[in-house]
Amino acid sequence: MKLINKISRYFLFSSIMIFVVISVGLYFVIENSITEETDEQLLSISIKVVQKLQEGKAVSFPPFIEILSVDQINNKNGFTDVLINSKKEDEADPFRQFTSFVKANGREYKIITRISLIEKEEMLFTIASVTFAALFILVLLLYFMNKTFSKKILKDFYNTLNKLENFSLKNDVGLNLSASTIEEFDQLNKSLLFLAETAKKEYRSLKEFSEETNHEIQTPI
Repeated sequence: MKLINKISRYFLFSSIMIFVVISVGLYFVIENSITEETDEQLLSISIKVVQKLQEGKAVSFPPFIEILSVDQINNKNGFTDVLINSKKEDEADPFRQFTSFVKANGREYKIITRISLIEKEEMLFTIASVTFAALFILVLLLYFMNKTFSKKILKDFYNTLNKLENFSLKNDVGLNLSASTIEEFDQLNKSLLFLAETAKKEYRSLKEFSEETNHEIQTPI
């Protein structure tokens, strides 16, 4: 496997992992923000309902607002997610509801306020889809940019590798490596030039020794 392909694979794998983590995190952040906004709306509606009750006005509006008379006030106020069957359709629709207990005009009530989550879920899906698509495109762009930049950065390395492949001790031609702007590659080239010159000197010495030995052997005593 080529070095540039291995670097690209590691980068792509890391980017995918980061993409998954960020996507999941963003989904929960967006969902939590929508839930908090919905809860604030429910609290505001509940306060208005209590005010209407204290004024002696009827404010029941099922399934969004339900007011029930109770014998005893329960302090267990809270938010819950529920499914309520629609009269027009057989499917149950998701709602976020807030249940509270209050006393108004000498009577005790259980107040349930609800907000449909259908539009909220659609909005969450739309935001999440756009965010995921943007992140995915960003990862792809970074991948191809990384591959392009890696090619430019490793250009000196591949030039050196190509000259080494064509280098031969038999030819009286130097290695002739170009200087690199990258310190590590420049240091590598200097080391290779030193090794090439040393190898050529040793090759010439060995060649001269072999020629002298052959001459001595061929010369009659």
